[in-house]
Parts: sequence; C-alpha cells; structure tokens
Amino acid sequence: MARITGVILCGAALIAPLGGVLAQVPKIDGYDGYRFGMTIEEATKVKTGLSYVSCDFKDVVGCIQYPVTVSAFPAQVSVQFKGATPRVVQIVVSFDSLREPNKNPCRAISKEVFRLMAAKYGDAPLVKKGTATWASPNGGAVEMSSLCLDEATGMNVIVYRPSASL
Repeated sequence: MARITGVILCGAALIAPLGGVLAQVPKIDGYDGYRFGMTIEEATKVKTGLSYVSCDFKDVVGCIQYPVTVSAFPAQVSVQFKGATPRVVQIVVSFDSLREPNKNPCRAISKEVFRLMAAKYGDAPLVKKGTATWASPNGGAVEMSSLCLDEATGMNVIVYRPSASL
C-alpha cells in the first residue's frame, strides 16, 4: 500500500493546474451519449450492439462496457448502474498500461488525457493526492486519477459522476 500511495502523490505533478480558465462545460451530465439517471432500457439504446452485464465494481448492480480510443490510446468505458430500478450512477473510462506498457506508456497517457480534459473543462481543477477534479457549477463532476508506477506502467482512470449544483 505504501508504494501505491507514493505513486498517487507523484502523479499530482503530472496533473498540476495550468492557469486559471473556468469550466467550459455548463453541466457534466454523462459521457459519450450516456446520461446520469438513465434506465437500462434507455442506456442500451445509446449504442447498438452493447448490452447490460454484471461487472466487478463495488456497489454496482451491472454495467454496459465497451472499448474506445482517446487520442490514439485504447481505453475501456464502464457505464455503471445502481439501485432497485438500475440507473446510470457513474461512468468510468480506464486506460490500462499494465498489460502493454511499452505500447501505451502510462505517463504519456496521463499528460495527453489531462491536456484534453483541461481543454474541455478548464485548466484549473482541484488537485488532491494525484486526482484532478473538475466540478460544474450546474451539477456533475469529472475526476482524473493518474496511478502510474513508473513512466510506462500503471493506470489512468476518469470518473464521471453526478452531483448537486454548486
């Protein structure tokens, strides 16, 4: 655990604020056509050929999962559902540099994805323990965590979450 904590703290240097631009998106309400609060039926209509399945996330009843490419880097999207009537509660986009670190180096992904996030959400996120958080004044937040063990190996994770308006 000590090694991971050190990695997270080192990751903060990779995602330090660039300046002072405010959020450029009035509300963060989902990702890639999926919106917070959607039912399974609504969500399965967003993209053809995808289905609702069980998944290995804590406190989640199921997911819709699919691969994407973000700026030439492969990632996995997990649209997560929770509740008695399952609804979209968060969306996770993960970049895995553990299997092929030389092909998709962790810190290169961190820098590029942070650049894209800053361009969309503003370049002054709250940065704490290796996680950059952009919160929208009208609700919703997105967090980026850089969990690189070294230049090449690790994970980068983006989490889209609903929130109350500020």
